[in-house]
Amino acid sequence: MGIHWHKTALITVLSVLLVGIVVSGCAPSSSSPPSGSSAPTSALAPTPSSNTTRMTKTHVYTDGRIEVRGSGEPVELINNPDATNPTFAELVAFIERDRTDEYSYIFGPPKNAFVCSDFAETVHNNAEAAGIRAAWVGIDIEGEPEGHALNAFETTDLGLVYIDCTGKGLWDDPANCSSWDRRVRVETGKPYAVADIDKAKTLFKFLVHPPIGADDMVSWTLEEQTLRSLELSGWIRIPTAGERERKSLEMLEWQRTHDIEELGQKWIQDWIREHQAELSRCSREFKLENYFSGYILVDCLETPWFQPVEKLIDVDGIPIVWKIRWEMMSAIWDKPFGNKVIKDIHIHWGE
Repeated sequence: MGIHWHKTALITVLSVLLVGIVVSGCAPSSSSPPSGSSAPTSALAPTPSSNTTRMTKTHVYTDGRIEVRGSGEPVELINNPDATNPTFAELVAFIERDRTDEYSYIFGPPKNAFVCSDFAETVHNNAEAAGIRAAWVGIDIEGEPEGHALNAFETTDLGLVYIDCTGKGLWDDPANCSSWDRRVRVETGKPYAVADIDKAKTLFKFLVHPPIGADDMVSWTLEEQTLRSLELSGWIRIPTAGERERKSLEMLEWQRTHDIEELGQKWIQDWIREHQAELSRCSREFKLENYFSGYILVDCLETPWFQPVEKLIDVDGIPIVWKIRWEMMSAIWDKPFGNKVIKDIHIHWGE
């Protein structure tokens, strides 16, 4: 656009034509932006650090092509040479304070457009101003004519973490949504997936259950007809009523002299210590759920490395069932591009 016209009329015509041009760094939204939306103002941005005189500015190039805002102007990253990598908790605290996600996604015209490249630029610059090292990230999606932009942070405890703060108007968010900050799974060859920033976890559940023995453990979980078939086949033996009553009395006496909750906590803590090396790369939280069970939430996005187990532990003659299972909390992940997978990832630290 470096051409200068000498005729006033031509300038006017050219200005009118430019209004219809939309330059976007995101895949087109299927929903219209909310009415009355406006691009962000500097009043909503965090106060920059006192180190503004040392800030540097860079543009973003991908495969020789300059990345642009919704207005068509180049994305400009403002970098703080003193910015450092945060812990995951520090990152979450910053993202929750930052208000970029409250802006509306506006798909044109260029004068008012504010798209994903703008969101990623704003979050990057706000983070750097707050002393947090940040990256501007562009991704290409298979089958989509345009890519998408987000941010990445190298945390000191969880490694590389992707965050998407693209505001209301692009994704289909519930009406009562109060935050558009998202934790993101970004991996070449897999769908782009987003989740609430505080729910992207894997659940390890520990069950400490005191049935009387292996036979009873089976009899509590199968229908009577199935049990009889298994017994006739020689696979199990069903305890008699007298045996069950006698063992129940033994169990009651055992419970009177043992603290199953204390045992359960001890076994869980032993398990955590045993797997300390693997867990050290994850943020974890332990909480006893109730009298016979507990769980830990592990902030690892990949398929857990631990396999579910179930075994009997003999404690003074009483076999206690010790179960551990995990479940990826997949229900909380949304795939805004459907099952279309990520083709390329471009990370720009602005350094």
